[in-house]
Amino acid sequence: MTKLLKILIILGLIIGITWFVWERIKPGPTKETRHQVLVEKIEAMGKLELVKYRLSDVVEHKNMTAYLPDASVLLIIKADAVGCIDLSKLTPEDVKVMEDSVTINLPKPENMLC
Repeated sequence: MTKLLKILIILGLIIGITWFVWERIKPGPTKETRHQVLVEKIEAMGKLELVKYRLSDVVEHKNMTAYLPDASVLLIIKADAVGCIDLSKLTPEDVKVMEDSVTINLPKPENMLC
């Protein structure tokens, strides 16, 4: 009986030590993130807006584990970017009238997010 008890105690210690070591060295969950940016639409505008870009960004984030199902999130981000000219920056020196022609020096285009 004592021999069986000694074997069970030694076996229990071996199992306990093995479990403790395994918990310390087992690989943790890995993470993966991917981005995919797409230009959906480009519009040529008249008037003050010269060009308009519609952008989409797809972000996928995964937490991968060895024993549990993977947890994942998909986020879709959409934005518009507009290139325009601010006509309020025009000065009288930018407008030149010569007989039947008018020359206007426009300011540099600006980028704005809408």
